[in-house]
Amino acid sequence: MFLPLAFGVWAVLARQLLQLQCITVFVTEESEKHGMIYVKNKILSILLKENDLHIGTPNGVPPYVKRRLARKKVLLVLDDINDLEHLENLVGGLDWFGSGSRIIVTTRDKQVLGKRVNCIYEAKALESDDAIKLFIMNV
Repeated sequence: MFLPLAFGVWAVLARQLLQLQCITVFVTEESEKHGMIYVKNKILSILLKENDLHIGTPNGVPPYVKRRLARKKVLLVLDDINDLEHLENLVGGLDWFGSGSRIIVTTRDKQVLGKRVNCIYEAKALESDDAIKLFIMNV
């Protein structure tokens, strides 16, 4: 339900920020299938362009990874976050990423966001016709 909004924002920001690395992760789905360490390693591997990167803990990142991330301008879309701990494990202190980076989080539970966000956009329910069109596109 939130994904079209996230992709819309992603498209606008991606056009504005040319040297931006973009990644979208379906967090709940991926973490239920493979675990949070897998999700974190996948994100870091893509952002750092390093296939064999493996961080063995869901908490924090090693200093060398943090230094490399700090030089990256990223647009990270984390879809369907349902646990504050997942958010903290995936984005850490927001100082992990370079200046100008943007992190978009979709969630059905505002409590997950805590005090870690700059702006909350609450999506409104779709009109019936739009909801049917969206449903048909995803069938």
